[in-house]
Amino acid sequence: FRFWVNMESKTYDLHWHSSTEIIVPIKEQIHVIVKQQEYCVNPGDIFIIPAGELHEFTCTDQGIRLIFLYDLSVLQPVTGFPYLNSTFSQPVLITSQEAIYEKEMELLFHMFQDYYSQSSLRELMMFSKLVNFYVEYQENHPLSNASMPKQYEKSITDRLNLVFFYINQHYMEDIPLEKAAEIAG
Repeated sequence: FRFWVNMESKTYDLHWHSSTEIIVPIKEQIHVIVKQQEYCVNPGDIFIIPAGELHEFTCTDQGIRLIFLYDLSVLQPVTGFPYLNSTFSQPVLITSQEAIYEKEMELLFHMFQDYYSQSSLRELMMFSKLVNFYVEYQENHPLSNASMPKQYEKSITDRLNLVFFYINQHYMEDIPLEKAAEIAG
């Protein structure tokens, strides 16, 4: 985990890192380019850049933003996480107009507090809130399979989790499509 308040007024040229990045502008908007698509991120918005994505952003002279870098690869073997993580494989912009915004912002705020606390459990506290951040988004985002009946959605999720788990355990081997289909039933 790395969490800080950034007040530099500069352009962060095209770069990438193995961590996922969350940017929350506090004062002034920023312009972020990910996969050649530009996003205008306004103060208070939550913008998530997936790990490994080339991106760049420009900050204004008066801008202030929170930046949070983290690596969740330790969760890869947990059933359900690869499916959940796939939701964040593209950039995500959460604005204050979305119903999930308040809960997500509250979790980020508490992670920020935990980061600067003196607790010997601070990393574990942050980690639990970050997992909750992902779950809340997946469970409550309006585009997360809203047209699909919950029973059917759970069945598909369970089947995909089996495939993700198998791939995670056998990633060094050739995995034919037929084998993945067999595992998914």
